[in-house]
Amino acid sequence: MSSIQFLGATVLLSISSLAFAGTDGDGVPDASDNCLNIVNVDQRDTDADGQGDVCDADDDDDGVADSSDAFPLDPNQTPGPSLTLASSHPLDCMNGRAFTQFVDVFGVYITATAETPTPFIKHSANVLAEYLDNDEDGVLDDPKVAEYLKNRNFIVPLWQVTDREPFFASIRGTFCEDNIGVQASMYHDGTALNLDGDSWALGGIEKAAVWDTNLEEIWHVISAGWYDVYPADFGNDQTVSGEIVPSKLSDAMDAARGGRFKSTPETYPPGSWYNYDDEGCGYPCQLAEYFYWGVVTNIGALDTMLTNKCSTAKAEWSICTKAALESKDILMFELLNNAGFALPKRIPDGNYRGLNSYPYSASDATGDNADTDDDGVADGLDAFPLDATEALDTDSDGIGNNADSDDDNDGFTDEEELADGTDPFSRFSCKSGCFSFDVDENLEAQPLTDGLLVIRHLFGFSGDSLTSGAVSGEAGRDSSEAIAGYLADANSQLDIDGDGESKPLTDGLLLIRYLFGFSGDSLVSGAIGSGAERDTAEEVEAYIQERVPVQ
Repeated sequence: MSSIQFLGATVLLSISSLAFAGTDGDGVPDASDNCLNIVNVDQRDTDADGQGDVCDADDDDDGVADSSDAFPLDPNQTPGPSLTLASSHPLDCMNGRAFTQFVDVFGVYITATAETPTPFIKHSANVLAEYLDNDEDGVLDDPKVAEYLKNRNFIVPLWQVTDREPFFASIRGTFCEDNIGVQASMYHDGTALNLDGDSWALGGIEKAAVWDTNLEEIWHVISAGWYDVYPADFGNDQTVSGEIVPSKLSDAMDAARGGRFKSTPETYPPGSWYNYDDEGCGYPCQLAEYFYWGVVTNIGALDTMLTNKCSTAKAEWSICTKAALESKDILMFELLNNAGFALPKRIPDGNYRGLNSYPYSASDATGDNADTDDDGVADGLDAFPLDATEALDTDSDGIGNNADSDDDNDGFTDEEELADGTDPFSRFSCKSGCFSFDVDENLEAQPLTDGLLVIRHLFGFSGDSLTSGAVSGEAGRDSSEAIAGYLADANSQLDIDGDGESKPLTDGLLLIRYLFGFSGDSLVSGAIGSGAERDTAEEVEAYIQERVPVQ
């Protein structure tokens, strides 16, 4: 006789009954049982890997263990990359050299030097994630391209020009010498202002209104995968049986340049719209630049309503909109949009919002995060997605507004504020003594509105020159007179470093850096006045934080 455990009871079985019931007693013969020692009557095997779900650690075979997977039966619902900053790279030969900060983005690494400001690192990592997962669903748009980059250890270096040669010298003779992919880099000047480096459009080009060099350099890294994974479509000329066979991309470029030029011509034919004139840039290099111009045009990044990039580059590339691309560069447009490839369609803004970045519940079995608690507020907008009695938490204290007697945490109850005629949802609304760096009063403090208004005021600007382009469309305080009066009345509050004076290149600079996300030395370097009361990053951060709306 043999015995097995079934629902907590010991069951005795004869040898003949085992042959019929199976070793685990579930009625499935051992020869066809996909979980031999666990009762598994329905034999469900979601990923068809021969292991039944009840004994499979990853039922949907998406690389995420069931214990960590909010949707263990759906391979299309994955958390996406965490984009957390790490102090080491998986390859030992990358550590202890130029780079000290690393971010894993779907297996492709952002690598940064110690001098790289944290906001730059985060922005570049998010742009990389947005390019690889452009619809931000937590799933790679083209897994083959991403796998190519991952397997060849591609990196996106963020460094100074002077870091480059010492790094390559330091890895000679190591595994990294021939096994690290470096297609392009982002360069900064080692300072928080970065006046002499590449452009980081923190918040995205649509908000910053300046070009983002990340859109170019990071795409150059990713495009390396497209060339080799799909050579007939995107590759440099391929040799087949001794014959050179152009790709669809090279055909399109030849049409855009008005001819097939293996080297840069002195002049391009009339009517051409891609005229890259760098004589040191051979045919593969020309193709890389052309691919980049096509992609950023196709996603709308060159629209003249956003930045002046297209107008400043017109000698090289003369198409500014997707509509113009469709009518003028037909081959490129068709390749990007109608050839069946999952290429980017949206402008990366440095704020990747995949499935890992908003709350979801394992009980939301559909994975659409519509409204788990059925309170009429979508989960992505609900501070308490599993509590039908609460949806808002104005002061972010963990207590929902319905149960919180002081919603804005300003020390006055909601009842007292209603009696006083002040706003119970704003900790900067009170009868006297309140001040907020939300200068235009749109319920958030932003660098290119509130920060710019403060620094302009401290420089002595007034009238339209104070407010032009620096007031939010949702502002409650939008006239130059109202803003100037508000800031004049709060002159002592603008003295952020506490040196007795409010100045643009100390206090104004501290505020705009803080609002851009700078911290530590990159926040305070060169921006503290003589004899300042608050002269450390921690003190400055705490002072400003007390005077900005809770984000």
